[in-house]
Amino acid sequence: MALAIAPTSAFAQVAFDWQGQVEAGLGVTTNVANTPVPAKDAPYGTPFPHWDGYGNVSPGIQLSFESQRTTHTLSYVFDYRYFFIHHEANAISNSFAYALGAVLSPTVDFAMGINLAQTQVSAFNVAGTAQNAQPLVTSGGNNYLFTGVANQALHVAVSANNTFAEGLAFTVHDTLPVSPGPGQPAPPQFQTYVASGTLGITHQFSRDSLGGELGTDALIFPEARNFAVTTPGHIDMVHRATLNWHHEFNPEWSSTLNAGVLVAYEANAPAAPAWNPAGEASLEYGTERGSAGITYTHAAQPNLITQQLALVDTLAVRAGLPLSKGWDISGAAAALASRALLLDRAGFGNVTYGVLFDAALGYAKDTLPLRFELRYQLSRQFPIGTPKPDLPAPLDIRRQNLIFSVTYFFPRPPAQGTHGPSLTPIPSPTSNPAIIGRHEQTRGQMEDKDRTDAHDRREERGKNGGESGGGDSGESSK
Repeated sequence: MALAIAPTSAFAQVAFDWQGQVEAGLGVTTNVANTPVPAKDAPYGTPFPHWDGYGNVSPGIQLSFESQRTTHTLSYVFDYRYFFIHHEANAISNSFAYALGAVLSPTVDFAMGINLAQTQVSAFNVAGTAQNAQPLVTSGGNNYLFTGVANQALHVAVSANNTFAEGLAFTVHDTLPVSPGPGQPAPPQFQTYVASGTLGITHQFSRDSLGGELGTDALIFPEARNFAVTTPGHIDMVHRATLNWHHEFNPEWSSTLNAGVLVAYEANAPAAPAWNPAGEASLEYGTERGSAGITYTHAAQPNLITQQLALVDTLAVRAGLPLSKGWDISGAAAALASRALLLDRAGFGNVTYGVLFDAALGYAKDTLPLRFELRYQLSRQFPIGTPKPDLPAPLDIRRQNLIFSVTYFFPRPPAQGTHGPSLTPIPSPTSNPAIIGRHEQTRGQMEDKDRTDAHDRREERGKNGGESGGGDSGESSK
């Protein structure tokens, strides 16, 4: 549904569109509250994983306002999960997002966004889509997670082939732990703040773009009290510099290679800064109907759930592609190795490994506003070898989910290759103009788009000419 609001005075015409949906599902999980597997010598009464069935309902709505120079998008999604046996694990999730895209001038693009989210650990990785599931080291327990993110990005075309990009982000995160077992007190809550900034410059060639990027993240951890133990507040700093190469093989296939260095240190700590390489390599496939890609990343990343800065290696494959006769597949498979950066002693914590497999088979018929989906998810984090005795040992957390869901769309199903409002349980805490904004188009991409647009215009003129019985002979003769 699109409505045109008549222009008044200096205001240009504004187009309004909206999309709503309601999802209902039934599922079963092998680990209700994200409980770690107890050690063999664990004392009696130590909590252990429980399986359970659950149902969920998740309505959402997305509003879009578009004028000649700006686009505003607002979305809200609510998710409620009801467990049949373990009612104490019932979870509510909320996600609100606002995004603004503005063309300030022929050479300047501006974007900003706000995302507010609340969820619980038992829901954060299954509330959403299979393709967007993320491997992440978590703490044990069905903790409450509250996250707010504000970000901003600016793209300036300083010449025909050179673009300057700038991005800022600020994150506030609050973890409210729950009781680990009946009669046991819950640990106190803790907060994390992340401030991030990035500057970059990119040069476009025919099928390539080359650029450089400088970025800084500041992770602020206030003093945390865990019963009789007090963790002093501290600030972790990360500076990074990378060179970036993006290559277009054709309109559908592309690759990205980023390589550089990062340095991390704790402010006001005597330990020497920790230096490490940083980089990313990816191969992407994308059309209007679907996408797929494989990515390897080596980076220092803040983990909002465990309140740590970690050095993380991640290999991930993601896809969302149509099949035939209304069927489609989507999903993600990923593996990671995460080491906490102990900047107060210039070392690393124990290594936690993680794997994730999430796949969905969906069906939707063009004439019906419904989508049916069967989804399976396997996630696990675990240690390998003997952990360092003087440091917290990695947790062994295993979980499987099987979910069948039905989604009703209104006033119409989303167009193929697009989606309606989606729940974002944990927004990204850092700022990157390439993520907040977009990859700058190469000249080859713009030429491909011009050819496609010209082809579409010719087809439209031919269609209109056939309907009118002769077309525009004056334009055809030119």
